[in-house]
Amino acid sequence: RKTLHRKLSEYLFLVLKDKNGEWGFPKTEHAQSETMRQTAERSLKDFAGESIECWVVGNAPQGHYEEADGTTFYYRGSYLEGDLVLQGGYTDHAWVTKEELGEFFDAQHHDLLKRML
Repeated sequence: RKTLHRKLSEYLFLVLKDKNGEWGFPKTEHAQSETMRQTAERSLKDFAGESIECWVVGNAPQGHYEEADGTTFYYRGSYLEGDLVLQGGYTDHAWVTKEELGEFFDAQHHDLLKRML
């Protein structure tokens, strides 16, 4: 699961493990001075620096999920090139299919992700 060269007939999604041992998509707090898309782009730089090149698809989020500490908005990012080097307190990563996301998110969250992705 460390390589993009698996499950080549399916889309793969990057999940990250943070310093608290929790898995999820990269995320960061929204700054008042930026658009939501700019926040998504900054989130990519926060976990990977310049090690990979990605493109955030569209200006509107694909969906959102209500959590106890606020709302998470999801943007789709497409990997273009590079070799991932984790930064920003992330300790591990995995490239997984839509179905495999269920191993990293609770059932309700996974159901939303399957419909959204």
